[in-house]
Amino acid sequence: MKKNRRFLEKVIESQVGPMGFVKQRSVWVLTTEDGYLGVQIQGSRFAKGLVYINFMGWYRAISRSDLETFPDHIHFSFRGHTNEARDAVCALLTLDDSDVEFEAFVEAFKSLFFSRGLAELMGLQTLEAALAAVRRDELEGIFLALHDAAKAH
Repeated sequence: MKKNRRFLEKVIESQVGPMGFVKQRSVWVLTTEDGYLGVQIQGSRFAKGLVYINFMGWYRAISRSDLETFPDHIHFSFRGHTNEARDAVCALLTLDDSDVEFEAFVEAFKSLFFSRGLAELMGLQTLEAALAAVRRDELEGIFLALHDAAKAH
């Protein structure tokens, strides 16, 4: 198969679909008791063919109104890979129309960062879990509402 956006969407769907995520535009969304979790493909503005995978969350209890658009109004976002794996992830997520084997790509995708990132995201399904991660300084991309809620509780 050609390594392009449609291919990557199929890879991601194979991982998050069985967990209950539903695709809405470029984001796979999971409705949780406290809000929503999301996995998004984002194209790079700086490198042709390079994409990023963002893991995101939004919580009802610290929002003034319902979620308007996902991912525009979120409480956290992270990329889900270690700095040591950054170059390998970058190579993996460069969509260059080269031919790749689906199962081998899925295994590389999971082992390089997706299993870790998805596990981390799933551990943040509740607001309490997200607040605890903020207090431990383990959550990147913290928006003000989540940071303020962590201080208040």
